[in-house]
Amino acid sequence: MSTTPPQSRTGSPYAHLLHQIRGAGLLDRRTRYYIWKIAVTGLLFAAGWTAFGFIGDSWWVLIAAGFLAFVFTQLGFLARLRGGALPVTLR
Repeated sequence: MSTTPPQSRTGSPYAHLLHQIRGAGLLDRRTRYYIWKIAVTGLLFAAGWTAFGFIGDSWWVLIAAGFLAFVFTQLGFLARLRGGALPVTLR
């Protein structure tokens, strides 16, 4: 038998967790981060295709293809964010 009194907490556990998350700033929009991420991904995209073109008809093109696979994955992540909710507000 427990002798400790129950904790008096108002609201649901979700509301308490949401309050902690908002207090830590984890739901704040990170505009500079997404601008940086888009710019770097665009530069990597251009660099990958440039390398692909300079390498030409060689087995080394497989390394450029692997690099471009990584860049396309990043583009997919950015497109998914854009499709769900715009991370940068245009106000």
